[in-house]
Amino acid sequence: MSSSEHDNKRTILLLALLVFFAAWLIYADTLDNPFVYDDLVIIAENNNLDDPSNFRNLFTREYFSFSGERTYRPVVTAVYLAISSIAGKESTPFRTASVLAHAMAGVLLFFVALAVTGRRDVAIFAALIFVCHPLQSEAVDGSSFLEDPLSAVFFLGAFLAHTRLRRSGALSSLASAGVLYLLAMFTKESAAVFPLWALSYELLKPDMPENRSLKSKTVPFITYFIIALVFASVRFGLMANPAQAAAAAMPGHDVQSSVAVMAVAFLKYLQLFFMPFGYSIEHCISSTHSLTDFLVVISFIIHFLFLLTAFLFRRQGRSMSMGILFYFICLIPISNIVPFGAVMAERYMYLPVAGMSIFIAAMSLYRAPGQKLDAAAEKYELLMKVFLVCLCLFFASQTAKQNEKWNTGLSLWGEAAGVCPESSRARTNYGRRLVEAGMFRDAVGQLDAAVRLDPMHYEAWNALGTACFNVKDYSCAKRSYRRALDIHPSNDVRYNIAILQMRTGAPGKAVSMIERILDVQPDWPAANYLLGNAFLKNNQFNKAVKQYEKVLRLDPAHIGATVNMGAAYMRLGRNDEALASFRRALELEPGNSYAISNIKLLENRMKRTNRNNER
Repeated sequence: MSSSEHDNKRTILLLALLVFFAAWLIYADTLDNPFVYDDLVIIAENNNLDDPSNFRNLFTREYFSFSGERTYRPVVTAVYLAISSIAGKESTPFRTASVLAHAMAGVLLFFVALAVTGRRDVAIFAALIFVCHPLQSEAVDGSSFLEDPLSAVFFLGAFLAHTRLRRSGALSSLASAGVLYLLAMFTKESAAVFPLWALSYELLKPDMPENRSLKSKTVPFITYFIIALVFASVRFGLMANPAQAAAAAMPGHDVQSSVAVMAVAFLKYLQLFFMPFGYSIEHCISSTHSLTDFLVVISFIIHFLFLLTAFLFRRQGRSMSMGILFYFICLIPISNIVPFGAVMAERYMYLPVAGMSIFIAAMSLYRAPGQKLDAAAEKYELLMKVFLVCLCLFFASQTAKQNEKWNTGLSLWGEAAGVCPESSRARTNYGRRLVEAGMFRDAVGQLDAAVRLDPMHYEAWNALGTACFNVKDYSCAKRSYRRALDIHPSNDVRYNIAILQMRTGAPGKAVSMIERILDVQPDWPAANYLLGNAFLKNNQFNKAVKQYEKVLRLDPAHIGATVNMGAAYMRLGRNDEALASFRRALELEPGNSYAISNIKLLENRMKRTNRNNER
């Protein structure tokens, strides 16, 4: 190896490390953030991840009952299981995995851009735009969205293997591309478009070896097609989710309105890329758009101009053309050509941003093939590099602001309710977070708006009942809970109604309501404890004791059941057992004031009894 080749490899390695550490630095302050949003359901509250034996269920229909996923994504679920088995349920290991996957995707994009453009300067800026852009923050900051950066790692790795295959024709490269392609799809199904990336590269890259036969050109694509068929048979056949019998609806009322809706969504994606403001986990796109609406027409024009640019520069600016084609190819899975039940989310743009980043870097540093730079051109190129550095720094600063909003559910959903005030979902979740923060009157306002926006949103009614309960507006709480129960008769609503009945002096009604809950969920500790409290308040002390004993069998460290069982024993005159319960409570919670005061009361009572007996 010559010294120049050695220096070139060392420079490439240093640039790749720069991308990695840039990604790490931007997200390093998020590693201790708590779980928020879908993290709570998919990871934090999913006790199935605590059981390593579930690894064997990755390949059975039991997958959907333990993973929390609606579609078959075993690779990312395996990663969650591994992290939980090794490091537990703390948020930091999961967030670290997301940041590492994002950094690796950035490094791989650097090598992809280098293979596509042949220029280190274009490659490094494409990769830096990709890792710094705030449009990526949802996919990275949400631990439950690990599938996006992790799938991109496999996807980009498969593309690199394909470029090596093109240069060498080695079967090992084809095998690597095929395996990585399959892993990418089993991480997230949108990776199925990989062969279109490879085809774009084949059509536009000018250095196709002359000695390659037609057979050698087609074999990789036949292989990819077979792999895609295998994936489809597993994903939509063997491992189809049995709970999803009905197909997802189109985003509009018919095909034309659906096209119009998605045109507006794609225009919004472009706005978020080029004008990085107004980010949110909720974006409101009306389902009533038509093909003649102003925004729809503007979207068609802009996207047509991008495609026209790709066509016009297919020879003189192949890197730009490939970046544009990569972008459009990655829009296909999120275009609702096959409806999937959602219109837009920022995380859907994770891989499309890779194509757009290549386009921006290649366009900014454009050179015609074989062009030699004169002094003026060199100054212009230097100016554009300074511009790109400033652009990356600006993107990084906006990403840092987004990271702060992912620090709590309150700030995250507050932003969503501000960006999309007509969303009942955003208002509901913001109201819930306000309840958790003790801001009950503000919560009532948000949740009242949520039920007006969607009168059939039972979760909004249920949360409104809780907010009203906390401001002591019991008539509002009763009305809201009853409405929630009418819409969706679930045990979480019945539980809240039972608490309200206890508070408003109707423990007998609470007993009936809780017994209905326990008919369905007999081992729910909270419901069993509440039933014990209802018996205690209704002066049914023996029943209360039995109920608290059941709670303690389910949860031996339940402090409330331990203390209240002591209170029930006291009312029954079983002082020794009451004293034992209160002492056990102090072991569980040293300093428990109720236990301490009752222990003193019982000890004094027993001393008086002993003195009286001695007389």
